[in-house]
Amino acid sequence: MTNTNKIIHLIINYLNIKNNKYITFRVVEKILLKIKKFFYNKSPIFIIEKAIFNVLIPIKYNKTILNIYKYDRTIRGIPLKKCLSKAIISIINISKSDRNKPIVDKLFSVFIKIYKKEHLLVNNKYYYLNTLLKNK
Repeated sequence: MTNTNKIIHLIINYLNIKNNKYITFRVVEKILLKIKKFFYNKSPIFIIEKAIFNVLIPIKYNKTILNIYKYDRTIRGIPLKKCLSKAIISIINISKSDRNKPIVDKLFSVFIKIYKKEHLLVNNKYYYLNTLLKNK
């Protein structure tokens, strides 16, 4: 099993996500913000795996976070497995020209691209998303 597959496998197992289970952007935003905090001033790729242990395991046991999607009707849920998998694969495969870019910025930008491409956001959500990125 490659490191990438191992990481994706860990995400799926820790959150017990099935292919048909969706979770909202707000939840993933919380995950990403925690990962961002963990990654601050750190860049080696292997740190991603450590972050998954430190960030996603506690989230698995926080039923409030995992159940937010049931009550959030203003925005479509996103497939967590698909978006996080693509983001991590993209980070691991970044070209040499991008290697000096902080890894967490890469994670955010890849995730946002995937999110915008695959889901329509309700009017003010784009503004909120841009504000989030500017304040990172």
